[in-house]
Amino acid sequence: MRDRDGDMKSATLTINVDQFVGSNNADNVINSGAGDDVLVADLGGVNTIQVPGKNYNIALVVDTSASMSDASGQTKQVWVPGGWFGSGSWQTQAVSRMELTINALKNLAASLADHDGVVNVTLIGFGQNASEKLTLNDLTSSNVGQLINQIEALAANGGTNYEAAFNQAVTWFNGQPVADANGKVFENVTYFLTDGDPTYSNSGSNGGGSTTNDKDMLDAITAFAQLSGKSAVHAIGIGAGVTQSNLMYFDNTGATSWTVNKSFVVADFSSTDGWGDRTKWSSGNDVGSAGSGGIARNSNGYMSITDTSKNDGVYKVGTPAFVFAAGSGGGTVSFDYRTASADTGDSFSWTLQKQNADGSWSNVGNAQPLGINSSFTTKTTATVGEGSYRIVYSVNDANNGNAQLRIDNIVQMLVKVPQGTVDIVNTADQLEAALVGGSSGSELALLGHDTVNGGEGHDIIFGDAINTDALQWAGRDMTALPNGSGMLALTAFLKATVTGGVEPTDQQVYDYIRDHHQQFDVSSDTRGGNDKLYGGEGNDILYGQGGNDELYGGNGDDKLYGGTGNDKLDGGAGNDWLLGGRGDDILTGGAGDDTFVWKLGDAGTAAAPALDRVTDFGNGNDKLDLSDLLVGEHSDAGSFNLTQFLHIGTETVAGQTNTVIKVSSTGVLGAGGAGFDQQITLENVNLVGSETSQAQIISNLIEQGKLHVNH
Repeated sequence: MRDRDGDMKSATLTINVDQFVGSNNADNVINSGAGDDVLVADLGGVNTIQVPGKNYNIALVVDTSASMSDASGQTKQVWVPGGWFGSGSWQTQAVSRMELTINALKNLAASLADHDGVVNVTLIGFGQNASEKLTLNDLTSSNVGQLINQIEALAANGGTNYEAAFNQAVTWFNGQPVADANGKVFENVTYFLTDGDPTYSNSGSNGGGSTTNDKDMLDAITAFAQLSGKSAVHAIGIGAGVTQSNLMYFDNTGATSWTVNKSFVVADFSSTDGWGDRTKWSSGNDVGSAGSGGIARNSNGYMSITDTSKNDGVYKVGTPAFVFAAGSGGGTVSFDYRTASADTGDSFSWTLQKQNADGSWSNVGNAQPLGINSSFTTKTTATVGEGSYRIVYSVNDANNGNAQLRIDNIVQMLVKVPQGTVDIVNTADQLEAALVGGSSGSELALLGHDTVNGGEGHDIIFGDAINTDALQWAGRDMTALPNGSGMLALTAFLKATVTGGVEPTDQQVYDYIRDHHQQFDVSSDTRGGNDKLYGGEGNDILYGQGGNDELYGGNGDDKLYGGTGNDKLDGGAGNDWLLGGRGDDILTGGAGDDTFVWKLGDAGTAAAPALDRVTDFGNGNDKLDLSDLLVGEHSDAGSFNLTQFLHIGTETVAGQTNTVIKVSSTGVLGAGGAGFDQQITLENVNLVGSETSQAQIISNLIEQGKLHVNH
């Protein structure tokens, strides 16, 4: 057979006992006999490449907050002169995080100057604010000294404002060329170096500037979404002051995971910073206020809105804008409220508004009444899509001119927040490796189109290379083993953490993969060949991974993961579990009670929805599991909102009636299912019958056990 480079190769392996089988990256046939085997069709890895003439716009975004002057944990030997001529001694001194950063950036600058394509570079420093220190168009060895001088001048002072840094980088990229005169495209790359979490944002210190709170993080995530749409962003944490789980929100490289239903306290009104500053709220004509009144932050930690004139029109105020950034999937906003000095006839309400392209505001639905209430009660908006929103509060006094609405704990919940892969470094060598690894030219090795036969036994089969990017161990060299290294990284991990530095045996590799197989299948990893996987007899687990794959479970209770690509999954006999993953997939359960599953991130977009088909739903007690795909759904009678997520109808094709389910993973369906990002067609089955109410159709399927929606 011919491999991906055009060379003729063949490989046929037959295995009869429990063991691990790893292959190369060619197009292989792997046959396994009896035994519970772990089969990995491709080795993975990266190839070093040279791409002459490639053009880059590069932003070096460097934390210059006061903590960068702290010791890095590294030391240096310094000659300290004595009291008389020629005397002195070598002394050990601490190396600050800033010094560590400056030295690594100087080396990076020198290597960029030798690049034979065009490199435009900017140096952005950020503390409480951000500023562009220098921009050089067409960096060369003759002008790199200017960049090095500015790098050496970096000084540590102030707090940490991620939002300002990202906004400054976006502004710079907006002014950079997309292509040169010959049509060569510029790639945008950002190196984001920081030693701590954000303590400021542009809306205020939000907590004094010495600690990180939710608003600092939310403002940073919102700003990062704009930068992420323009540039690859490599986040590098320096020292122990960085929270890795926080920094992962600010990297869009490597394997991407998702944090679901992430909530941030936008305002608790504990201070006059941020939303506690009443001047940042809207009033008067901007919100259509006709009455007289006032807004103030109470020292007890809430915002009070008072109508001071009875029967003189409705007094209204609007919150500052809150943003659901691109990629967040939208979300909800909640707040606590209570009333004071409220009498019969006084009225209170709130209205959600969305900002239009021209800057004006439009209501999202009707005004919602707020009952007179002496204790704080929580209200939550429906799930909304991406965009900029605000809440307008209305108070109408009909009696004494002192009716008051009190607002507290405004919380914004994002449906999903992407997370990347970051480097946390503590030494000069680690920082050097992180920077050079992000700037060096490499590409993931091509993977083969494989056929894997599991045979008898309970097998775990990977159609492509295992994704080992999340493995971390002391001393990992990201230059030698960058993301995408596959089996080589697992071997190094086991040597460092399990085997005491010696090569792991096949049994040790087998044991580790069998115990941790799910972590090696990353939904965002798109590389891979078009593979055919056969589980055979036994309860097997099959991972198609990248490419357009065919997965056949065979006899037994199997789990089939299609991965990315347009896949075909067939469970065979047994009670099987089928997850098509990203792409347009065809799912067949076979005999038995099968579960068809969709996960968050598998859907497409409203413009390009994913279109999946189930060919034999009802061949047994089958069910659809959408519990992870739908975020913010409620199926109970008191808060039922599933018609915002699901529209179930029928179609007739060639005389065959199919059930068509249109899904909005974020709950923003329009009339007739408009705006769906996932469609599921159940072939040759009618689950609607004569029912016309969408709510009743959905409820019937839930009660019958055919549809699972709750987490």
